[in-house]
Parts: sequence; C-alpha cells; structure tokens
Amino acid sequence: MEGSGKMDEIVQYQRYTATLKIRRGEGWKVRPEMEGFDGISLSLSAGWPIETGAREQYADEWAMIDEDGKLPVAWIATGDLVDLTLAS
Repeated sequence: MEGSGKMDEIVQYQRYTATLKIRRGEGWKVRPEMEGFDGISLSLSAGWPIETGAREQYADEWAMIDEDGKLPVAWIATGDLVDLTLAS
C-alpha cells in the first residue's frame, strides 16, 4: 500500500502501521510542529475518507489517527505515509 496516498483498500476503523514521510515541495506547507517527525513508525487507525471539497490537496486520501499519540496533530493524510500495512 505504498505510493500516492490514494488507497481504496483502506477500511474505516481498521488498524494499520506505517512510516511518516511528510510531503514537501511546491504547494505543500509543513507545519513547524511536524518538523523532526519524518521517519517515525506509527500505529494508526483509519478515520475517514477526506472529501474533495474539504481539503482539495488531500482529495481521495484517508485521514489516519495516531493511536500512540506520537504526533502533535489530530490526523495525518495517507499521502504522508509510506509502507502502510494492515496491523497484525
């Protein structure tokens, strides 16, 4: 499940593991509080599909909830995750 963040296989409320890889570059602003978190392993649960009208840059992605409370944000988009796999 690695790639663009457009992952139709995600099941709401299911638990996953992933590595955080924050998108950078044109059009992407990294929140200052997120600096330094790249590369950490996360335990997540699938929250909700992000609707196109709500946050255009996250269209067709999922909002994932950090189950361990490692991140200083409420949710992270699947496009900022790599090696997303179903938790065992």
